[in-house]
Amino acid sequence: MWQNVVSALLYVCVIVGLICYKQMKPHYLRVFVVWFLLWALADISLYLFYNFFPNGRLVRGLYCILDPFHFLVYGYAFILSHQSSKVTKRIIWSVFGVLVLFSLYQIVFHIDDRSAATNTFLLKSSLILVLVLYYFWQLISLNKILILTETPLFWIATASLFYFAGNIIATGLFHQLLQNNKQWASTLYKLNYLLEIVVYLFSILAFVLASKKKQ
Repeated sequence: MWQNVVSALLYVCVIVGLICYKQMKPHYLRVFVVWFLLWALADISLYLFYNFFPNGRLVRGLYCILDPFHFLVYGYAFILSHQSSKVTKRIIWSVFGVLVLFSLYQIVFHIDDRSAATNTFLLKSSLILVLVLYYFWQLISLNKILILTETPLFWIATASLFYFAGNIIATGLFHQLLQNNKQWASTLYKLNYLLEIVVYLFSILAFVLASKKKQ
């Protein structure tokens, strides 16, 4: 049930993003539309081809492949698309390269290990969380009045802050809790769904605000 709700909201988010795509300002927000579209295609592929890959290999493979690009989406929105220093941009690209290598290592050597996707997810989530906190630190440093209806990226950053912080806890502790208390593990894992729903709802709001801003 929860997965169906999350998937439905993801598809709605993609549709809204595509409708608002051309009118979006700032333009770098479009990278989130591309990401959600890619993620929706991955979600559909899981429905269609999951049973063709034994032991959940398709899930782990997709996560390991897409996680570095998920980081790059945030790196582009928060750093690469702005007038940041060359050193900062090089750091983003270097971290992306490390994530790619780490993901390939997980696919080649640990594709049958249940923690393969979890490891890349936790690393990616921690790194994205740093980018989100950096964004909020910049907002605080400006000492300017923040008009939320004119700052669509704020909504995505806010949802991402809760999503990745919560998922680091929920996903990171899931396997440990599963061995001791399956009920607690199941309850905690539902937090992932709730936080993902928040991300899609806030992203839809951000896309709409970004398209109205031009008008």
